[in-house]
Amino acid sequence: DDVRRFACARPGCGGSCYALDGDAAAATACEVCGEIPHEDAVLRWLEVEKEVEGLIGGLPASLYSAWAVCDDFARAHPLHGLSGRWAYFLTGHTEIEAKGADSAEEAKELLAEMEQHK
Repeated sequence: DDVRRFACARPGCGGSCYALDGDAAAATACEVCGEIPHEDAVLRWLEVEKEVEGLIGGLPASLYSAWAVCDDFARAHPLHGLSGRWAYFLTGHTEIEAKGADSAEEAKELLAEMEQHK
């Protein structure tokens, strides 16, 4: 399942690993370096994944408490499906904000910000 793709835990590696479904904290070997992530790393990934999924599920009410956690997760795991969902939400939210902007300048700034999330 491509949506559970995490950045490799090995420092400097640009590859990714896929979390495996099931009760065990396991993941595939990295597609670049071949390293199999340690169970502790997978447990951390799954813990943060669960938190981000809960926060995204509560949007827009949880937007401000979710923002930093979701941004950090998306930067750490840019190919994960939740990162895409977060970017999609931010794009839509920013577009709505731009439509309701008080000035053309504010709208222009918000639209520029929106482009960063695409």
